[in-house]
Amino acid sequence: MIKNFEYFKPVSVEEVCSLLKAHGKNAKVLAGGTDLIVAMQEKGLEPKYVVDIKALEGIDKITYDEGKEILRIGAATKLNMIAESGLVREHWEILANAARTVGSYQIRNRATIGGNVCNASPSADTLTSLLALGAEIKIVGVTGCRSVPAEEFFVGPGQTILEDGEIVTEIQISKPKVNQAGKYVKHSRRKAVDLAIIGVAVVGQKDNSGYNFKVALGAVAPTPFRATEVEEVLNTDEVTDELIDEAAKKAAELVSPITDLRGTKEYRVKMIEVQTRRALEEVVDKLG
Repeated sequence: MIKNFEYFKPVSVEEVCSLLKAHGKNAKVLAGGTDLIVAMQEKGLEPKYVVDIKALEGIDKITYDEGKEILRIGAATKLNMIAESGLVREHWEILANAARTVGSYQIRNRATIGGNVCNASPSADTLTSLLALGAEIKIVGVTGCRSVPAEEFFVGPGQTILEDGEIVTEIQISKPKVNQAGKYVKHSRRKAVDLAIIGVAVVGQKDNSGYNFKVALGAVAPTPFRATEVEEVLNTDEVTDELIDEAAKKAAELVSPITDLRGTKEYRVKMIEVQTRRALEEVVDKLG
């Protein structure tokens, strides 16, 4: 049973931040509500104040900044909107595909990209893709705003660098300047709804100087993370089957998964190697 709380629906980000700063840990942000409401109903979460951010201008929009060549995704943008966006699919298809793997269609109609990011679950589907795309997280607080690389935003399971009085307002991703391809692999018990046992996101670029890869791994460490040692194996003028095999084995060496109901530690390590290899092979094939 949900206990009584005070509800606010501000129309300015300044008011949101002021409320969050004033009430600290007693206040929670409401966007899609797919996690917050469940936590209040089933997990004993009892916020005294709930701050609804859906009235903020642009908070649920996808836009493209022509001048800066940056994709901007408002924090309250629904995952289905991202999955179905022609703009996102044209240049950042890996993110659209990752968004499509989150839960059921009904959940994606409510769940938001900001909620997925701020919940900071090690197995969250969009996070690895954002890492591989080099996304930045825009944070606004009572003292101003800042943008941080996605890899600096997560500090532990369910933990981020957000301070009291701060919210995420948008996700920013630069447009690729060269030929780019990506692949997100979610390995789970079922095709839909289930949480990822492991997740692998690969983004590759190719130009006259050779290949450049970003690889991110999820559900195999306290936070999703960039596998830079894997990238170093691949960032060369030619990617061979032998290099892909070496990179996949390196990925398996970097992870520190747990054993839970979804899979053992050993199974996750093996699947990271298998799925990293498959993702790399597909991206290299797409790049030609």
